[in-house]
Parts: sequence; structure tokens; C-alpha cells
Amino acid sequence: MVARVVLTKIKGGGSLLELLGLPAEGRLDIEAIAYRDEAIYLGLKSPLTEKGEAVIARMPNAVLAMQAGKLRPGALERFTAVPLCVPDTKGNKVCQGLS
Repeated sequence: MVARVVLTKIKGGGSLLELLGLPAEGRLDIEAIAYRDEAIYLGLKSPLTEKGEAVIARMPNAVLAMQAGKLRPGALERFTAVPLCVPDTKGNKVCQGLS
């Protein structure tokens, strides 16, 4: 292991969810993780955006961010938000996160 980071401790306060533009009171459920080109990508199952989209977060300089031990503002960003919605049997929109 080169380094690690505690996702619940943000330098300067705030929360991981707030860094991603999501409600701070939401339940964080990281369902997927990938590493590519020195970046770590985190796929969230929850919370969803206000539009019902699943969020994929990116830590662009993963090794540097992890060596700091705590996330600094700007170390994690919203990479994209993906609509994963289908109609239920009554035609209502049902949205899910990544899984």
C-alpha cells in the first residue's frame, strides 16, 4: 500500500457529499471503484442527485491526495452524473444508483 485516505475527514470541514454537490445528510454508499491514469473513480449507489442521477466521483491525483491522509478541497470532484431510471408498472420513474 502506497497511501490511504479517510473519506469521512475533510480538511477545513465539510463532508464528502458536500464536495460532490450532494445533500450533506444523505447516506453515502460507494458501490464501485476504479483506477485509471493516476485517478481513482468512485461510483455511488447513493445518494442520488436531485434529478435522480447516480454520481461518479474522480480523485485526479490519487496518490498525492492519499498521501495527505485527509481529503483537501478540490482533491475529489464530480466526474459525471448518470441517469439510471426506468418506469415502474404504473409509469412512475424509478431511479437507482450504481450497483
